[in-house]
Amino acid sequence: MPESSARARPAHQLARLLVGIVLLGYPVLIYLLHGHVDPAQWLAGLLAVLGLRALVSAWVLRRRVGWQVTLATVLFAGAAVVLLAFHDVRMHWLRFYPMLFDLAVAGAFLGSLTGRQSLVERFARAMRHDLPPEGVVYTRRVTWAWGILMIAVATASLYTAVDATLQQWSLFNGLLVYVVIGAAFAVEYAVRRHMRRRWRRHERLA
Repeated sequence: MPESSARARPAHQLARLLVGIVLLGYPVLIYLLHGHVDPAQWLAGLLAVLGLRALVSAWVLRRRVGWQVTLATVLFAGAAVVLLAFHDVRMHWLRFYPMLFDLAVAGAFLGSLTGRQSLVERFARAMRHDLPPEGVVYTRRVTWAWGILMIAVATASLYTAVDATLQQWSLFNGLLVYVVIGAAFAVEYAVRRHMRRRWRRHERLA
């Protein structure tokens, strides 16, 4: 590996981590800084961070670089327009971002089912290449489960955006969502270990 690439890897990871923390912690930041940052600044900041995420993706993944740079440029330009000319931003508009994010994740899972490999299968093959046929079926089922879970989370997030206090919205979207997702990961991991043992038994008996 070239020395420059080795030095760049920690920078890649740090950049992705920082952007991810800001995007995932967005509801908590809004709650903590409510009254100190106006809605237009929040919207412009969100657009800028999304633009930064596109640049980080181009830098780290080195795929679709032109598209990512174009997207980042549009988002940065949108942030500038909001700051300079679009001051009539309502705070409740910003509450819909977590729902849109959840729907995008659900779309990524469910949309991958129309392709040759589901999203979970791609993750599984990245970790182990000897995925048995039963494992392929299992990963499709898990992909369905994650897609449905994220739609349910998006529905609950929509409710908090429309009919909940700012504190309740921030608590759900900034904390409880991650508890639910963490619990789902734990349950899926336990089921996966059980399924692997069963697949191994079948292989020994075959």
